[in-house]
Amino acid sequence: MFKNTIYKPIMVILCLILFVFLIVMNFNVRQKIAENEAKLRVINENKSDDSKLKQFGFTEILEGLSEKEKVKINGLRSQSNKEAAVELEILGDISVVKSTLEDIKNKDNYQRINNIKINKDENSNNTTKVNIDFIKNK
Repeated sequence: MFKNTIYKPIMVILCLILFVFLIVMNFNVRQKIAENEAKLRVINENKSDDSKLKQFGFTEILEGLSEKEKVKINGLRSQSNKEAAVELEILGDISVVKSTLEDIKNKDNYQRINNIKINKDENSNNTTKVNIDFIKNK
């Protein structure tokens, strides 16, 4: 009889400890699920934003460059499915070249400038040949 009275409180204490442990574990699991759902929501929003990306093709590249004054397009070629290279000739002094290149650099589909050659004529006229890569995803 004495053995039963000792085991009952021990069993109740063990059950209470197990119950508290399970409640804490359940709380942790619910927190992890909520965090993962939030991460998944952010990923899904980013994917939907990617589908709304602006599409650029040769037409958009040419339209952006043809509105520039003193810019002559010498060549346009596709380097890969994602890139297009444009060879430009810019007439004018260094400040005109700089402002034109900065305008081109601020375009959404600008990628990089590959090559710049500045030629000076006898009449102090500068002609600058520039090879520029653009993003082409259309």
